[in-house]
Amino acid sequence: MGFLGIVVILSVSLLRCKYQPFQPLSDRVKKDLGKKDLCHVAISCNSIKKSVLFYTDIFGFSVNSDLGYNKGNIKLDVGNGTYIELFPFAMYQTKGRGCIAHFALRVDNLAMAIEHMESHGLDILRGPFTVRFLESTKVINKVAFYAGPDGEEIELIESLNS
Repeated sequence: MGFLGIVVILSVSLLRCKYQPFQPLSDRVKKDLGKKDLCHVAISCNSIKKSVLFYTDIFGFSVNSDLGYNKGNIKLDVGNGTYIELFPFAMYQTKGRGCIAHFALRVDNLAMAIEHMESHGLDILRGPFTVRFLESTKVINKVAFYAGPDGEEIELIESLNS
């Protein structure tokens, strides 16, 4: 499936509108929307070639033309029906329209994932650190952040809540 037991993309944190704080979905909205799985993350790239090499070489994702093609975009299969869609920057500029703050990939072992990233010459942006339940000492995740080729941040998460 790819890099160090990636199970699924755990989350995508988008910059939210400053005028409307995020609210959890009500049960009614969840029912009305139906199944809600992450389908894909779109990244506007300065160099499609550099981004494809980054995500295929480091994370083991594969280019999948069966996922469709639209004016120069490339889709990378992450697994479980999820993909990363890479667009040429000139075609799909994100400046002023919001952007991806980061997306997260679940890994089996964060220490091994960090070694893997270091072997590819990548330095940690933030972390590693632990995430706890609010007002609790129970650690639920260990995380580290890295930079992608176009400034997007990639969070690696080892879930400790089994």
